[in-house]
Amino acid sequence: MKPAMGIRSPAAPATLPRAFLHARGTLLLSMDSVPVEVELTGTSSDVLATSGAGEASDTDVDGLEQVAATFVALDLHGSSSVGSVLVRLRNASLSPNQPTLGDIEELANSSPGTLDLPPFTPSGTARGTYTAYLEIEIAGTIYHNEFPMNLAGIFHHTPPLPGEAYQSLNSVQLYDEDVEGTRHEVSSFSYIPVPWLVMLPLVLRN
Repeated sequence: MKPAMGIRSPAAPATLPRAFLHARGTLLLSMDSVPVEVELTGTSSDVLATSGAGEASDTDVDGLEQVAATFVALDLHGSSSVGSVLVRLRNASLSPNQPTLGDIEELANSSPGTLDLPPFTPSGTARGTYTAYLEIEIAGTIYHNEFPMNLAGIFHHTPPLPGEAYQSLNSVQLYDEDVEGTRHEVSSFSYIPVPWLVMLPLVLRN
């Protein structure tokens, strides 16, 4: 059905998707009080609620503007002393029935109405946060966190510059698929959307 003459359909909200094809992470588990560190590689993606111009607003009324963010996908994998480890986002249709949401907030409001972060502005720094719900598969057994893991990081560009990371601010207990608490926990989690570039020396051959 076409809209009546003179009436415009509401515009779709602006979104800025970000895909990271070479994401990395470091996961520190406590398995029955035994520490297990896992180096992870894979892919991830999220969506910012803004356009390429970086429109932002002060939704929490603290004098700084932010842009809402939705973590869309996370697929990291690695090996450890307890077997293979996969880290994914928990599907919001499963307990605790929560999406992974966050925002990016500028650290200084120099350009009202725009997120002060390159490439939206010539300079600026922002703090990114996520309230994360993860699914962690360890040697074929699936666990998840029922209570939020808070991730935060400081960023100087979007997409993030190489090495800029989200770091967990708290540990979380892991639950099994029957929503029973286990003796395992995530002690810390570091997620790097864009890893450092490794420049290999150029060897000239005759």
